[in-house]
Amino acid sequence: MGAYEVIQNDSILALPEHLNYDPIREHQMRNGIPVLDKFWVINPLTDRVIGDGKTQHRPTNFNLMWESLRQGLLGSNLDLTGATTQFWGYDDDASFRAEITLPNHSFAGQLHEASCMKIKAVDSHDQKFKRQVAAMIMRLECLNGMICMVENTSMAQKHTVNAMPEVMGAVASAWPKMLTVEAERMNYLRSVAVTDNAAVDFYTTTLASRKTRTGTEINKARLNYIMHIHDSYKMPNNAYKVYNTLTHLSTHIETQREGTCPMTKQLRMEGEIQSIIQGDSFRELAHLEEFSLAA
Repeated sequence: MGAYEVIQNDSILALPEHLNYDPIREHQMRNGIPVLDKFWVINPLTDRVIGDGKTQHRPTNFNLMWESLRQGLLGSNLDLTGATTQFWGYDDDASFRAEITLPNHSFAGQLHEASCMKIKAVDSHDQKFKRQVAAMIMRLECLNGMICMVENTSMAQKHTVNAMPEVMGAVASAWPKMLTVEAERMNYLRSVAVTDNAAVDFYTTTLASRKTRTGTEINKARLNYIMHIHDSYKMPNNAYKVYNTLTHLSTHIETQREGTCPMTKQLRMEGEIQSIIQGDSFRELAHLEEFSLAA
């Protein structure tokens, strides 16, 4: 699976040495001749091939993005007391994930329940996923990472020649204000009633059906699983309950089979749920237009 570290130090920690390296690109060979547009990506610390790519694929040291994020957070007005930094490295450190939890940066005043800020960063040299940083609210009762209903709390880049990972931390200074508004939006969801029948229709349309040649096929097993999660949240039938069900799906991912990178499924599911939460169907269900007008 890869390295796993948890460090608590009232600050944002530097990237571990095993993740801080400059990936090497070497031409792939065919009959002793370099293939001009195909490269191997090599981890110089282990001298092992960790990926491949064409000319436009330009992996860079993970530390360019991480240090930009770290300095952005250290220079912000966020309360870093008790900050916890976690690092994961996967597939010979071909990809990595980091999560920062800021327990003292609470949104209880807006959300009226225990919560804090969580920040994640991911990057890869093997093209499994984009370089990305994102901030979210973590609900402490269920440890769900609450995917934001707006897009501007995250930043992503492809690994191309024009990418600039060293600027990705610039968004950090805006996160406190953005997430405060997001907490108010989350609290607003409690005021929007959603019946069980409406919830079933919503989950069916967005998560448990697919188009076929003969019409629409409903995945009853998946729908039953989603409704089981929905019913496990002992709260009134409202849009906040639906929202918690969605974020549960993106936060609590089943263990991967041996030999696979768990981040691949995690990010795929997060992307699917993010598209739903930021999409028209959820906006209509939750009457988010009314919140925007009130704000």
